[in-house]
Amino acid sequence: MRLLSDEVYRLENVSYAYHAGQAVLDGISLRVPRKEALALLGANGSGKSTLLKIMAALLWPTSGSVYAFGEELTEKRLREAAFAHVFRRRIGFVFQNTDAQLFCPTVWDEVAYGPLQLGMPKDAVRRTVEEVLAFFGLEALRNRPPYRLSGGEKKKVALAAVMAVNPEVLLLDEPTANLDPRSQYWLVTFLQKLHAAGKTIVIATHDLDIVPALARRVLVLGEDHRLLADGSPVEILGNRELLLRANLVHEHYHAHVHADGHEHLHFHHHDHHD
Repeated sequence: MRLLSDEVYRLENVSYAYHAGQAVLDGISLRVPRKEALALLGANGSGKSTLLKIMAALLWPTSGSVYAFGEELTEKRLREAAFAHVFRRRIGFVFQNTDAQLFCPTVWDEVAYGPLQLGMPKDAVRRTVEEVLAFFGLEALRNRPPYRLSGGEKKKVALAAVMAVNPEVLLLDEPTANLDPRSQYWLVTFLQKLHAAGKTIVIATHDLDIVPALARRVLVLGEDHRLLADGSPVEILGNRELLLRANLVHEHYHAHVHADGHEHLHFHHHDHHD
């Protein structure tokens, strides 16, 4: 079966279990069109990170089918060098914990790693790394070991390393986790620009505040590891009962969602203490 021409992903009845009888995902079916800005929203433990890793071919479903760019995504296909090269070139994955992603001795080496793995000529790699370091404002950190950087700097380096191969699709797991407000603002603005430039963005998060800024569509995963809802940020964030059922808010939660010209969304929540 082939995907529609405007689809990046199609998942059909995907389930995953780390241990027998212990489902992390249960019967997930979804489609991701090209140039989508999608948030996978769910409480901790709902399976959203696992779903993102399946889309990145870092995990394989226990059952069900995953299609990417018109091809079924399987372990066997990914062992084919040509297919793997194209897939890894088109998909960028940013881990929640950047320490799991950054392993090279310097920032320069980290940014060069992807292009080198894809077989780019050395001169082209050097040019690309310099351009990416300049774009991300990382020139002063080029010789620093990543483990010596702040959380915000590590996130920038992780993004720079992914963007060095200019992927079509960016998958991000809890992208704003452990970032200070300035770094969060920079990251959200950067991702908005990427989407405006035509990239497909998929984020897994339980941070409701960033959803209106980053997503045009929201999928909600329940604590039963099934898909609870699929809708716009206004529809999802304005549905208090749904958010309660998904354990994304507490019972004293109130949201005010405003859509201005369908472009700008504002989301506020107020905590009431008895």
